[in-house]
Amino acid sequence: MTTFSQIKEHFYGRFPDLTAFDCRPDLNVVKCALEAVQFVAQGFEFPHDTQLVWSPAAYVTRGILSALRRPNAPLPRDRCGRSVMFAVDDRRRTTVDGRVVSTYFHRVAAAIPATARFVVTSDGASFDGRGDYEVKNHRRSFPDAGMIALKRDLLDVHRRITATGLLSQPEGMAFQHALARLLDRYGAWLSVLRAARPRTLCVLCHYHKEGLIYAARSCGVRVVELQHGLIDRNDIFYAMPAAVEAVRARALFPDTMLTFGPYWSGILRDGHEFAPSSIDEIGYYLQPDSSIDEETRAFCTGAATVMVATQPRTADACRAYIAFLVDRHRGDDGVRILIRPHPAEGPRDYERFASEPNVRIANRGGIDRLLPLVRAVVSVYSTVLFDAIRHGVPSYALHDPAYADYIGSISGTRAIRFIDADQSPFDSTPVVPDDPGRFYLDFRPEVLERHLLAAG
Repeated sequence: MTTFSQIKEHFYGRFPDLTAFDCRPDLNVVKCALEAVQFVAQGFEFPHDTQLVWSPAAYVTRGILSALRRPNAPLPRDRCGRSVMFAVDDRRRTTVDGRVVSTYFHRVAAAIPATARFVVTSDGASFDGRGDYEVKNHRRSFPDAGMIALKRDLLDVHRRITATGLLSQPEGMAFQHALARLLDRYGAWLSVLRAARPRTLCVLCHYHKEGLIYAARSCGVRVVELQHGLIDRNDIFYAMPAAVEAVRARALFPDTMLTFGPYWSGILRDGHEFAPSSIDEIGYYLQPDSSIDEETRAFCTGAATVMVATQPRTADACRAYIAFLVDRHRGDDGVRILIRPHPAEGPRDYERFASEPNVRIANRGGIDRLLPLVRAVVSVYSTVLFDAIRHGVPSYALHDPAYADYIGSISGTRAIRFIDADQSPFDSTPVVPDDPGRFYLDFRPEVLERHLLAAG
């Protein structure tokens, strides 16, 4: 698999001047091109979307029919005009005292006065009590002259870039798909934002949200992003060359980025797409999950337990390493292996290990309740490696050639030790966990006053 650093090197070698992706005086689509190149390089599948090449008549007709098929649930009138809109599109749920809440947005939204916030859910992420409104229930505006003009401009930049021959045919098709998604999401969110009239929009993950961010900018709404996980110096969307400074004001980055702590802010400052004044630390704002599976607690008690935190893209490496650990510690009841699957993985992805007496699969329970039960954490590049530091648990980055750049950055922190695929964390002197405050400050609600309520 091609690493992120190789993808970036190849991309910027072809496009050293990012103004090539200027589409309008207030719009640069370099992020859509980056997404396209990444998708192709890493073998992701994407639908071939042709709406950019539809005639204006076909585009308007299909847009009207699509709008009429959608539900028409108006925004709650008493929510419109509130200062802060939270666009919640993650599916991470947390149990707090038996109640299910949003992992990423619960504490932040709760720190905002109820009369100032409006929580909008999207992409099917809604569940009982989570938000004020489901955006899919809002009837988007019919395509107007502005939407037709945007479609034309996006098609023009696509044709101009593909005419250079610097994108392969698959990359050109993926670029067209990314631009079509920008157009579609722009149309979906524009009518919502016009009706809601917030001053600030709070989101996770600015990438793949180009349409939402452009709609917000068009409505004069500031965009604030919350850090959702690892930020690495090799990231496609968080670490860009100095050339991005010439276009960052129109390249659909958030206006403000709030991180967990100083380490992550430092990476962003070196990445050029955020001005230093637009970066601040909110601390560890996620809502810890208070639930714990008592059988898992009993399994870990009295033994040296290693947690293997898995991820969909590194599943093969994780399975191979788990198999090694099983054989390495077979018959030793003093060592146990706790598999913590990624939330995006299926319940059966690691089922083959369930029959091993010293293995348990922990599909339930909050990570902050599980980490105090273990002696070591192993993963390729999961956030759990850094979560372990918060609990004083030694953590190890597992070798995987496809993510050598990420692993190099992680082990370069000197807070996490590199481990090879044929090493057990109990075969060497444990790494001494670093100062947690380097990576995670305590939650700072006062930062919200500065960047959400006072914005605009």
